[in-house]
Amino acid sequence: MTKSVTDLFKVGLVLFFTLLAQGCKKEDITAYEVNRLDPPERTSSTNEPVRLLAAIFSKGDSTWFFKLMGPASKLTTKTEEFETFVRTVRFPAEGSTPPIQWNAPSNWKAGKTNELRYATFLIDPEANPKLELTVIKLGKD
Repeated sequence: MTKSVTDLFKVGLVLFFTLLAQGCKKEDITAYEVNRLDPPERTSSTNEPVRLLAAIFSKGDSTWFFKLMGPASKLTTKTEEFETFVRTVRFPAEGSTPPIQWNAPSNWKAGKTNELRYATFLIDPEANPKLELTVIKLGKD
């Protein structure tokens, strides 16, 4: 009986190491070339500091992000205008359309929107560099 257990043990070891060796195959490495993307265009040729003005509102299951970013020297003159705009943001009754309202300054122009951007405002559209205020809604919907 011990001989058959020993033989069975040997067969088990051989089988174990055979299976182990099968798992040690050299992995196939695939190499391919892709086109390199150009770096994003710089909005300013100077190394001027960048400033960010932002506001976040939470209403129900949604969070609203207002962001204005640009050269610090340009945003310094727009801070009060941004703060005044943010103070006009209000949320009408649940289920209203639109779900958010504000009073944008008359010199701001509406910009393009997409799936992520709920609204875009171009502030001083003729200025260089252009300043954009974006409104993004995250949450349910």
